[in-house]
Amino acid sequence: MRTWVLEADHIFDGSWAKQAEEISNAEVERRFDAYLERLSRFVEAEERTEDEKLPRGASFEGLNASEARTRSMLGCQRICSQQ
Repeated sequence: MRTWVLEADHIFDGSWAKQAEEISNAEVERRFDAYLERLSRFVEAEERTEDEKLPRGASFEGLNASEARTRSMLGCQRICSQQ
């Protein structure tokens, strides 16, 4: 789980960009959507260990809540940067 948090942090901190101009809300959103897709495939995978398995309902509720908060933050950044 720590790796998942570090991956998300890497998306938001912009360290993946070679130049500052590459960092935009749209690019962060694209990268985060791809990350969530990979994460959801992992959550659905049958070959996970018992330690990696979460109750199915709880895992997706957590992902959905996290995604909603993230999208809300991205929306705020867009609005705040336009002011």
